[in-house]
Amino acid sequence: MSLHRLPYRPDWDGIRALAILGVVFCHAEVALAGGFIGVDVFFVLSGFLISKLIFKDMERGNFSIVAFWERRLRRILPALIVVTTSSLVAGYIVMAPDAYQGLGRSAIALVGMVSNFYFWWDTGYFSEEADYKPLLHTWSLGIEEQFYFLIVVGLVLLTRFGQLRKAAWWVGGLSLASLGISIWGASHESAAAFFLLPGRAWELGTGSLLAMASPVLLPRLVREIMGFFGLGILLFCAVLYDGHTLFPGWAAIPPVFATCLLLWPNPKGSVSPLFQRFLSLPPLAFLGKISYPLYLWHWPLTAFLNYWSFDPPEFPSRIGVLLLGLALSILTYYFVEAPFRNRSFVPTPNGLLRYATVAGLLVVCAGNIIVNEASKKLDQPLQQNLVHATTQRVERYLPNHSPGQTIDNMALFGDETETPEILVWGDSHAMAVLPAIESLCQLNNTTALAATRFLTPPIGAFRQDDEDTFNQLVLEFLEKSRIHTVILASRWSSYLSNDSEHPRLLETVDRLHELGIRVFFLMDVPNFSYHVPRIMSMNLTRKFEIHRLGIPLSEHEQANACYLELVPELAKRGVGILDPLPYFVRDENPGLLLPFDAKGVFYRDADHLSVHGAMSIRDVFNPVFD
Repeated sequence: MSLHRLPYRPDWDGIRALAILGVVFCHAEVALAGGFIGVDVFFVLSGFLISKLIFKDMERGNFSIVAFWERRLRRILPALIVVTTSSLVAGYIVMAPDAYQGLGRSAIALVGMVSNFYFWWDTGYFSEEADYKPLLHTWSLGIEEQFYFLIVVGLVLLTRFGQLRKAAWWVGGLSLASLGISIWGASHESAAAFFLLPGRAWELGTGSLLAMASPVLLPRLVREIMGFFGLGILLFCAVLYDGHTLFPGWAAIPPVFATCLLLWPNPKGSVSPLFQRFLSLPPLAFLGKISYPLYLWHWPLTAFLNYWSFDPPEFPSRIGVLLLGLALSILTYYFVEAPFRNRSFVPTPNGLLRYATVAGLLVVCAGNIIVNEASKKLDQPLQQNLVHATTQRVERYLPNHSPGQTIDNMALFGDETETPEILVWGDSHAMAVLPAIESLCQLNNTTALAATRFLTPPIGAFRQDDEDTFNQLVLEFLEKSRIHTVILASRWSSYLSNDSEHPRLLETVDRLHELGIRVFFLMDVPNFSYHVPRIMSMNLTRKFEIHRLGIPLSEHEQANACYLELVPELAKRGVGILDPLPYFVRDENPGLLLPFDAKGVFYRDADHLSVHGAMSIRDVFNPVFD
């Protein structure tokens, strides 16, 4: 038996339009830095509509799992296959083997609707690479399909045991638990909270609860206020949120609440006549209709533009990508999505199942071929392999202390039988030099510890509470330990641009000296405007001019002027100054800082040293071991 259809509501398409506009403008960096909340709007709306369909049919006793999944396949699969196949072809043309290998793996994960797990595993703090992953946006499809699977199974079980009327209690309880996980995870396990169902289920669950609620007719004035309030909250979040907002967690509650206001179950239709007319405007309704193919197309096009561009794409290019995505979305809707949904193509369930099976197998086979062929290329002793081999992230050199952790479990480098004498203290840039420290420890039969945490400079009273706690723990440890040397390493240009931090750094140095500890200050390595491994891979075929690959020394000094004035004061206080810049200069280009040498690439992204880069500047740390 087929699933009942809901009456068409153009205002629901209007809500989809608002959501997709936020997402594409955010990703294109045209406007609305917080437009990513559009995904959350989609989650609530999707949970609302799907649950409404399922719940109505279950109450009538004619729900069909086969019909449900047939509808889902017709809705998501055809357009998804077109976009995925196009991405694989485009990746073959423009991507280096290591990036193309990642694309193949993500395509395989997508077939199993577990791409959110793949990107959670593959994307973390060092996530600049995320801008170049064409299928990254499919994580949200994984979330939705996993949620639908669970809610269908749950409602079927409740129906079988005669407990369907208690469904709202179950969904509500699980949604509250998911919200708690989301709030905790946003601060402690941000990638998991963002990409995995436990931190997102409450958004779809909220839509489900709204679908189960009985319609309530409120006074028109109240409903008009609700509409204005809901739209205002969405606009507020889209404008004020940005990439630094802890998300989902607490920050996801306002857009979810706002979407609920716009979807309020009113017996006479939309939340208010005024907003029903606004959201039903033909341009918005049309954009809502093509929102799914537009969501699918906009990100691969943006990712390929980002990947192929040396510098960040300029405004005309980003607008051009949006327009191209819009055109492809219209074509995909009319010639792919609509014919499958209205059964003009593949009219029978069995035919659809065969189509889905063949399409899925083809994508999996293509993905495996891509992964294997890319591996062969990376295993060959070619220059491309040199880029790949020298830019890989090594987790052992990323000892990150999370909030709430004690300082007792610091990573140890060198001779484990010796008492640690050296402490490397700082952020991810301190982690990046640990291969050099380990190598020198082994040469000198000594041991070093790493007190390191992402985004946390070694300043004793840094301005954020969590960092205050961490740095205070480090200082307390040093008071009790036998450490006689501390290396302060950080991306200083990010933290010392505020003059108020200068005295705090000097106070930290003075306190270390009071403890009888030698202090060394590692100056910043060059910060490049581009993703170094990506551009170096492209350089093998495009052959950029050497001056385009490097940074003028004067430009680096200007970018770091905010803290360079501190260096003489630190030296005057007896701090050893470690300057890595000479290791980035070649005799033939003395005024240019380069991110590579004949043996490999110095960086794993735009500003973090690779293992090869750390070993290339190893001698700068020799004074520490004298």
